[in-house]
Amino acid sequence: MEGLAIVVAFALILVGYIAISAVLRRIPAPSLRLPTGPIPDTWPGIVERNVPLARRLSSEERERLLRLVQIFLATNTSKDPVGSPLPKR
Repeated sequence: MEGLAIVVAFALILVGYIAISAVLRRIPAPSLRLPTGPIPDTWPGIVERNVPLARRLSSEERERLLRLVQIFLATNTSKDPVGSPLPKR
């Protein structure tokens, strides 16, 4: 009897996961506007050295990666991991 309860619980979880996944896939993701400003000259070399998979990217994909890095740095560098503001240099 206990085994049957486990199977039923697993089946309910699986059906719930599939249903929620189907609903979430229908929600459109907001479009991401990439920055158009200049990319610093040193960034491609830094990415090349520190992101091994970047070497396999096409030039368009590498450009997108660098634009995404711009967004990341613009939104995530004003605070340290604990959450307090970083000191100004």
